[in-house]
Amino acid sequence: MSSSDDLVISRKEFKSSDNSSEVTINIAVPHMRLMYRSKKENMKRISELVKQSKEENNIHIFLIPSGFTGGPFLEHRRVSINMIKKISERIPGQLTSELKDIARENNVYLITGGFYEKAGPRIFISSVVISPFQEDIIYRYRKMNLGEDELSIISAGKEPCVIEISGLRIGILLEEDLFVPDIARALALNRSDLLIIFSKLSNRFSEIIKYLAIARAVENNIPVINIGGLLNIAGDEIINVKTFIVKSNGSIEGESDEDEEIFYMTVRLKDPARRGIKKIPGMEVSRNVIKYIRRNKLL
Repeated sequence: MSSSDDLVISRKEFKSSDNSSEVTINIAVPHMRLMYRSKKENMKRISELVKQSKEENNIHIFLIPSGFTGGPFLEHRRVSINMIKKISERIPGQLTSELKDIARENNVYLITGGFYEKAGPRIFISSVVISPFQEDIIYRYRKMNLGEDELSIISAGKEPCVIEISGLRIGILLEEDLFVPDIARALALNRSDLLIIFSKLSNRFSEIIKYLAIARAVENNIPVINIGGLLNIAGDEIINVKTFIVKSNGSIEGESDEDEEIFYMTVRLKDPARRGIKKIPGMEVSRNVIKYIRRNKLL
């Protein structure tokens, strides 16, 4: 997207485009309540919100927050590796089967935040993209930058992930990925039109997330969606990480309050088949820094 004018945010309804040369993609950006250690209840709520968003606003993509399978366990409770293995999901598996059912029933793409993935002896924090039209998972991304509490239990992913849906290229960042500017820069260089941050529901994120998201938007000249949420433990709302949308100039276009709500975002792509490489601030500087690192063998 070449300018911030290509982005439309609304709490109530989409602004439609009459220009046939544009591809218009409607995205539901929920600020939802997650119940700690209650995967069944969270999945039921996701199904309800997807259906509501499709009926009211004819969305194409629905975003699901991190921790939707039961919460960020490592952050809020002392747990063993055996417990993490027990709650981890295989891909494909029961969780992805349930997500496929929701996607097909509503004719909507689903992009999830992080959940624990079991892959042989290793555990990852992963995101998947589900298509309503395909049987297989169309994308899987594994979190690259692990939090301090995850290093002894979780395995890190190896490379960034840019997904493409109807010509829209989306870069995915999971939780602490946001703390490494190079990940966002790599996604932007790979022609992402939009970055989506799936925040960890923690006090640390609630305090600093907005500053980092604005920085990533401005330094890469790209809109950013941050998916936060409300974390409820034993009936008490203990965490509220804001959900918001940042335009490429750094301005906040929409921000959640203290309760559940859904933002609706319209992305307009002008003839996506003919789009060139997006100009990103500091590209030449990035090249020179990489040369410096290689020349001095700093990595």
